[in-house]
Amino acid sequence: MSNLLHPERVWRQRLVVAVGAAALLAAGSARGQEAKALTLQQAVALAWQNSRDLKLARVQYNVALDETRVNRAAFLPNLYTGAGAAYT
Repeated sequence: MSNLLHPERVWRQRLVVAVGAAALLAAGSARGQEAKALTLQQAVALAWQNSRDLKLARVQYNVALDETRVNRAAFLPNLYTGAGAAYT
């Protein structure tokens, strides 16, 4: 595997890009407002909140969880309540 595609390196690169983007967004939005300092911790927190990659990962995680629940349901007992007679 190429060193450029190493998962840890990709994660670091995305974090650096996200922190930079958060810093630029914060600086751009502060133009018309009072300028205030942004700490590194605040920049990282903004980057985590606004990261598209993290949002996509959360969605994929939830889809995978739901898919496992559906697949597992075939092996679990089902409980049906009702008379069994339906009006047609």
